Amino acid sequence: MNDTSAINASIDAALKEKAEALLTKAGLTPSQAIETLYQQIVLQQKFPLPQAHKQNTTLQHFKPELIVYDFDGVMTDNLAWVNEQGIESVAVNRSDGLGINILRANGFRQMILSTEANIVVTTRAKKLNLPVIQNCSNKHQALSDFCQKEQIDLTKVVYVGNDVNDLAAMKSVGYSICPADAHPEILTIADFVTCSKGGKGVIRELSDLLG
Repeated sequence: MNDTSAINASIDAALKEKAEALLTKAGLTPSQAIETLYQQIVLQQKFPLPQAHKQNTTLQHFKPELIVYDFDGVMTDNLAWVNEQGIESVAVNRSDGLGINILRANGFRQMILSTEANIVVTTRAKKLNLPVIQNCSNKHQALSDFCQKEQIDLTKVVYVGNDVNDLAAMKSVGYSICPADAHPEILTIADFVTCSKGGKGVIRELSDLLG
């Protein structure tokens, strides 16, 4: 058995043992066991992450003049609830609010950039005391215009996005970040991929790295 086979066999044995414990001792269903294993092993990095997951240590030395957040898929899990009156609601992560406050206390300027015009985004931005640009079909252009107006160098901007409508903007800035469950094309071009999924503490994780 070569080294790679030995490592794979060791990982398989460890996964099997953990899975059996979750199924029998904890009484979880198979799907619950799989999700729990993902949380325990992948997100805590007890085993190597897929190649798409990139962590670039230069992030800790990057001092941005502006951090830009997409809303859906970064601050949320990209799901929306719609009631019978057509009113949308989303779930947000309170730890992201703490992360934003930590980054603000450390002198980092932040904003939200969203494709949709939605009262949910407005309300959340107001709660977090963040400026927001909404209803922009071209995020790259919107960001470029904002930075030109505010005299911010795009090479000193961090952009956190999750889908292809963020692609051009992410390519234009100095440092791009995406959640672990971002679109495959975004995972490929991002400078940094968080361990957190969208809506699960992406910004809180970022605050630990930059704070």
